[in-house]
Parts: sequence; structure tokens; C-alpha cells
Amino acid sequence: MTIAAALLAFLPVAVSLVLVPGVNNLVVLRETVAHGRHGGYAAIAGTSIGILAWSAAVAVGLGSLATQHPQAFVWFQVTGAALLVANGLWSGLRVLRRPEPARNEQSREHSVPFQPTDRSDGRGRSVLSIEGRASFRSAAVTSLANPRCPVTAASVLPQFVAPGSAAAMTTLALGALWTLVAGLWNMVGVQLAHRGRGLLSRPSAKRAIEGVSSMALVTVGISVATAAT
Repeated sequence: MTIAAALLAFLPVAVSLVLVPGVNNLVVLRETVAHGRHGGYAAIAGTSIGILAWSAAVAVGLGSLATQHPQAFVWFQVTGAALLVANGLWSGLRVLRRPEPARNEQSREHSVPFQPTDRSDGRGRSVLSIEGRASFRSAAVTSLANPRCPVTAASVLPQFVAPGSAAAMTTLALGALWTLVAGLWNMVGVQLAHRGRGLLSRPSAKRAIEGVSSMALVTVGISVATAAT
């Protein structure tokens, strides 16, 4: 099977994979609500790093390594689960520590939500840039720790790869396609969240979405750790 044929066969599978919501989608939504489209796009870049990294790992033999050393893979899953729980708890603490905005600030946020600013943190750094980096880091950690990524990469991608010298390249190409489809789907979510900014920019809605995403990360992490042990 050529790389082009493998990509064509994998495309509908990739679409079906990304249509099922997961923690990556929640993180992108959370960062969009918190920081606008800039934060959402930065989060998409972070989740893309995770998908590409796991695809590359499978290309160099992660699947066979997990088969030969199952106990090591269990510890690997537990570590990923711990990262998810830590990320969820950190996000939850961020919500709890955030002060409630004054009434006039609520009105201003509701009337002009998600507007980029040129505010500085006092040291010449753009607040928007700082928030974008934070969104990227949070999404990248979540995607790398998300058990769905390695499990999907190790169990689905090899089914579309024919044995031979081009197996690693084909796996990387499939991972790139998966990343592209997931990124496009998340961009749709970012645009929809931005269009609904009149509702989502309300402080209560922001806190609710961030709280739900935080609880989801903790729940997924605990369930993965429990299943692995």
C-alpha cells in the first residue's frame, strides 16, 4: 500500500476519531473562553504537538515496546494520568483564586468580549503573548498526557501501514493527517465559541466551563490510573 493510498483509507477514520469529543477539545474550548481566539489557536498548536509526538513514537516502535515491556507501559500510563490530574487541579485552583470582577467590569466584558489588547505586564511583555504561551503549554501537556493519543496511535495507525521500509514514513504521514483533521475540527470549535462570545464571555460562564474541563481532566486521569493498576 502506498502512502497516498494509506492516507485515503485513513481519512474517514481520522474524521470519526476527532468527532468524538475528548479532553483535548475541552482544553481548546477552555483556553478560547479564557483568552479568546488567540488562546484557542495556541491551544490547538499544543494539542497538535501531542498527536504528532505520539504518532512519531509509534513510528519508531512504541507499540512493540509496550508489548515487550507491559509493566513499563503501565508506569508510563500512571505518569500520564498524574499529569492530567495535576493539570486539572491547577486549572481548578486558577478558577477558585480568580477574583470575581466588579459589576462595571462584567458589563465591559459582556459588551466587548475577547478583544485583543496591547496591555503589558510592566516589563515590556504583551499580556496576550503571555496568555498564548500559557494556553500552548497547558494544551501540550494535556495532549501528551492524554491516554487517548498513545492508545489510538498504537492501535489504529498500524492498521493502515503495510510492512516494509516505508512503514515509519507512512505512520508519520498518518499522524500528520490525524493532526490536521483534529486541528481543523478544533478551529471550528474556536470559531463557534468566539461567535457565542456574548454568552461565553460572562464571568459565570467562563468559570463554569473552566471548572467542568478541570473536573474532566481529573476524572480521566484517575480513571486511567485505576485501570492501569
